Amino acid sequence: MYSPRNRSDSSKSESRRYLPSGVLLAVGDAVGIATPSLVAGELRYWHAVLIILVVALNGTGCLYRSRLQALVLDEIPQLTMRFLSAAGLTGALRLVLGRRLTGEQFQHLAYLVGLGFLGMLLCRLVIFNAVRRRRRRGRHPVILVGGGELAPRVTEIINSTPNYGLRVVGYVADALQEQLDVPYFGPSTSLIAVMQQVKSTVAVVLEESISQEALRFSIRQYDGPSIVVFASERFFSTALSGSTTELIGPIVFQRHVINMPNLAQRSLKRTADVMGSALALVLLSPLFAVIALLVRIDGGPGFLFRQIRIGMNGQEFSIIKFRTMRPSSEVESQTKWNIANDSRVSRIGCFLRRTSLDELPQLWMILRGDMTIVGPRPERPHFVAEFSASKPDYMLRHRVPVGLTGLAQVNGLRGDTSIEDRADFDNFYAENWSFWLDCKILVRTVAEVFRGSGG
Repeated sequence: MYSPRNRSDSSKSESRRYLPSGVLLAVGDAVGIATPSLVAGELRYWHAVLIILVVALNGTGCLYRSRLQALVLDEIPQLTMRFLSAAGLTGALRLVLGRRLTGEQFQHLAYLVGLGFLGMLLCRLVIFNAVRRRRRRGRHPVILVGGGELAPRVTEIINSTPNYGLRVVGYVADALQEQLDVPYFGPSTSLIAVMQQVKSTVAVVLEESISQEALRFSIRQYDGPSIVVFASERFFSTALSGSTTELIGPIVFQRHVINMPNLAQRSLKRTADVMGSALALVLLSPLFAVIALLVRIDGGPGFLFRQIRIGMNGQEFSIIKFRTMRPSSEVESQTKWNIANDSRVSRIGCFLRRTSLDELPQLWMILRGDMTIVGPRPERPHFVAEFSASKPDYMLRHRVPVGLTGLAQVNGLRGDTSIEDRADFDNFYAENWSFWLDCKILVRTVAEVFRGSGG
């Protein structure tokens, strides 16, 4: 049975040594905006609202993401647009609350807000200068993947640009590259082992002849909290992770980040699971009783259905659902793929499946810790083995807890749909998890339930 390697929670990503901290930038934005009003002694609740909106809009605009080119000038257009949008929303809120301003008050506040914007730019300038100094003091090791014509040029650009905070320490390729004067560490399949050996979390992919599927599979097995991959657009055409465009010298790369949830994030998610499932079990208990009664009347004794599924780290557990039909045998229950059109599905069973209400007893599995509210849907052992044989990435979805609903399901991948697409969605979720992503999936799940589009 597949069991992913445990990831270190205590070790901090080496990449944080050379990439700017999003938290530090957010704090700098808040301090820069607030300072003029604090000096004037006129900080009001509306200013706090402005700060919250600016930080939120900057976050959605990827202005707190790490980047090689740490330059304030590159960000001024986006910062200006988002700052003005936040100021407009704050002003609209004041009008809605009946807080009108006189002409003199408006001019004074506009002056303070303008100084706040300049303060935000100044704070970013200071932070980026500090980041560049830190990068020059401790340059992070980088592994090239592949050779080709670009390899010597990229190596020279990286090693001659200390502001990147990077240095090429070697390369992996399917053949020795005589034009490179950095060490050769072996074939491209040894990438992860080499990165662990030299304590690197950054890879630059150059050669297009390398198998996309094999390289992606290899990178997803990296045994660490995060990894950064710079690659041409040809690589990872099915999303490896959220990506942004970066320039290494004049050469365009897509920057991909795999960032698994750390211990604190997993603890917060587990707390939300316990509180949410416990509250739902209490509030929905009357609905549970009605459904159980209807299933009993429609199909006879036994209103719950149990089945073995595969959870996090490949561990088996027993899942429970409201019974919608009676399989002819336990073997059929574990090995028959899709029963959506089976004539044995009862009338109430059709309704429960269409609305996904048959899944509600899994709230108990969430409370118990076998599942989470949002995560990849758990599958039966027979199909995990079958799908993993044809799609190696499928087994990597078990790096995170399985869930009641997931990103694949809200994108219409339920029932007899593409296993490859499901695995890609599940791995994308694992590598890009956030509370906001969970919230979006939950909202879409509720919409799916009311539309009755379950399978």
